[in-house]
Amino acid sequence: EIMAILNYTPDSFSDGGKYNQIDKAIAQIINQVKLGASIVDLGVESTRPGAVVLDSSEEIKLLGQILKPIIELKKQYNFRLSIDTYHAETVSWLLSMDIDIINDVSGNLPIALVATIIKNNKNYIAMHNLGIPASKTTIIDLKLDPIQPINSFIDNKIKQLLNFGINQENIEKYVIFDPGIGFG
Repeated sequence: EIMAILNYTPDSFSDGGKYNQIDKAIAQIINQVKLGASIVDLGVESTRPGAVVLDSSEEIKLLGQILKPIIELKKQYNFRLSIDTYHAETVSWLLSMDIDIINDVSGNLPIALVATIIKNNKNYIAMHNLGIPASKTTIIDLKLDPIQPINSFIDNKIKQLLNFGINQENIEKYVIFDPGIGFG
């Protein structure tokens, strides 16, 4: 599947706020879906180096501006909607909505909340991350094979999920791991 990224932010590293108006965001989603995207990942907080950090209330306010028209569009164009966040309060707010995927860009949401995501039949993406906002100085030690710390992150997350009582079948069905090869 192809996941299209929509940054509804004024300070995105990739598009610099090009789609942070509702009409432009909707037009971009339609374009992305027509080009073959079956998942649209919406983020309203940039996590690039030097980005402005939002609290959950600010994030919810921004999502509240754009989610209703995107959910309506989702019905027409038949794509899955992913929300890029690391705020537990935002995730709790989203759980009752027609959202398909929670893309945890911190990889560090509370395990109880991850279990709730899964119980609500939504996918959970856990991204390996070295910090938010990203820092050019926080990197995987260059002497290490970068695959090792990423695999350790994945192994530890699986153990946490199993220890919390989430069975292997549901982990395989609902949990996706993102190696987080971005800024760090």
